[in-house]
Amino acid sequence: MYLDVKSDGSLTLEETDDFGRFEIRSAIDLASGKASEKFLRIAEPTENDRYWIDAEALVKLSSRANDILWCQAFWAMLVKAEPYGFADTGRKRIMSHVVR
Repeated sequence: MYLDVKSDGSLTLEETDDFGRFEIRSAIDLASGKASEKFLRIAEPTENDRYWIDAEALVKLSSRANDILWCQAFWAMLVKAEPYGFADTGRKRIMSHVVR
């Protein structure tokens, strides 16, 4: 699964059935400070091109937001990632790097 930041700044969630990974792919150089407003509304930068992403916003971006089984699998992905520091279920967010 990945968050796609398009060159016009719009966001989509792609490969939504791949619960084995989460990453950010961007047509915009997010590190340059030219990130889209939409991205900055749901993302908080950390270090090393990583961002905390609002998990509830990702669910809304998904075409499967009303699919109970998909939502359960999505939140289970976050629970599994939390011990490794890539999710914070209490704050409902997931951390990811930007793929170059």
